[in-house]
Amino acid sequence: MKKKHIILGAFLLSALVAGLCPFIAEAKTETVDENALVFNANDLKTNDTYGRTTKVSSSDGVTVKTGVTGFLGWGNYTAIVKEKTAVYSDYTFSKGLNAKGDSSKPSYSITASKGATVGIYYTIESSNAEAKLDVTYEGSIWFISTYTANKTYTVKSNEAIYTEYTFTEKETVGLRAANQSFWLYGVSIVSNEELENRTEAASAISNLINYYNANGASLTNEFEALVEKANEAIKSVNNLSQVSNYSEYENIVSEYKELVEDNTKANEVANTISNLGDVEYTEAYKNQLDEIEAYLENVKNVNFVSNYETFVEKKNAFNTLSDNARNAFEEKVNEANAVKGETSSYVLINEAEALYNELIESDKVLVAESANTLNEVKNAYTEMEAAVTDNTFAFSYNEDGSVYKVLFIGTINDFNSVSEIKKLFIYYTNESTGEETTIELHDVYQGINLAGKFVKEKADGVRYIYTKIVNDNNQYSGVTFSMYYEVTYSDGHIIKSNMTSIEVK
Repeated sequence: MKKKHIILGAFLLSALVAGLCPFIAEAKTETVDENALVFNANDLKTNDTYGRTTKVSSSDGVTVKTGVTGFLGWGNYTAIVKEKTAVYSDYTFSKGLNAKGDSSKPSYSITASKGATVGIYYTIESSNAEAKLDVTYEGSIWFISTYTANKTYTVKSNEAIYTEYTFTEKETVGLRAANQSFWLYGVSIVSNEELENRTEAASAISNLINYYNANGASLTNEFEALVEKANEAIKSVNNLSQVSNYSEYENIVSEYKELVEDNTKANEVANTISNLGDVEYTEAYKNQLDEIEAYLENVKNVNFVSNYETFVEKKNAFNTLSDNARNAFEEKVNEANAVKGETSSYVLINEAEALYNELIESDKVLVAESANTLNEVKNAYTEMEAAVTDNTFAFSYNEDGSVYKVLFIGTINDFNSVSEIKKLFIYYTNESTGEETTIELHDVYQGINLAGKFVKEKADGVRYIYTKIVNDNNQYSGVTFSMYYEVTYSDGHIIKSNMTSIEVK
């Protein structure tokens, strides 16, 4: 019967991610074939004691004993089977045989024929950062592994270390953890088939490593074929931690996996680029470019993006349109600012506003400073308008004192010549009804006389315009009128007065 065995600790295996692509190995955990186990602590009873040199297992020519005979002065000790807390429900070993050695004596001995390979599952219960697992025979010591990392091996940590030993010279070896509690969970026989599979896997991995060292990881058919062969070879290996170059394989395949993922991302970006239409100076088009740019941040090698140059060309073309639009606006604002407060700024203000309105929203943010300058120029023009315009109301009266006519009068200061004026308009609104009336005028006056009295005297550089309404039957009594006027000059600039209101009594 086989069960999953998660090997932790010094020989922790890093499983590959399943489903990467057809050439990437699936994740796998090592399995322990219980039929191959010579010793399995699960078969022992909890809290039973075993004296020195007690044979705890014998199968397939392999014998496991507690301690080694022939060492005088050692005395008796007990090996106690204790429960080992299992984190995983399918963890192979839930019990461990515990023995505490001294500075020179082995905790257990294993006997097998020469050429046999055994696997040992164990932990060392130690707070010593240099706890050692030694192989001894007749007083001589061979180190299987030496742990010098600041790591504590404890029974409760659920860490099982796996190592192997091949009987090439001796037929009996001893396992020793000097002055530490040695927990033995199992001893297995490693089959010849497993050893052959490891050799084949190591060979396939070596071929991959040699190609990689010469050419690096790639998506070529040659490299993918080598990855696939290595993947197939390791599928037959039960204990990958014993394949000498497996960690190099993991590193190479990890890099290959990144290439595959990068290529997949690159193809997705290429599809998005292919959907880009002709370059347009719009916010929507910019958002498409930004989205592609964000996707490209996740692509490590843009050479995988087949139409990357197309994207660059369209992005550059869009940026040119954007730069030109912003530059045109900023230059026009600078022109208007150079004549701030003058009549010639009027046309430039309107042209700058038109250019601003053509900008996409994200570019408007970039020209905020120039937009503020434009507002200052507009305010200066408004101040100039206030200085050269003035609204006036005048009334003529009936004999009973009621209002007969209402005059809406505009004053044009800094007047030079009628030839400079192209259009004159007075706009007045009945605030009670909301009705607005537009009157186009064609004459200007040096002064305005009403009922034999001047309501606007003659003055140098000043002209007047006006319109009037008749208050028949006192129909506008209590009504408020608002008015303003506009003067359009031949050079294109317009002077607009402020809005002024008056109530008809």
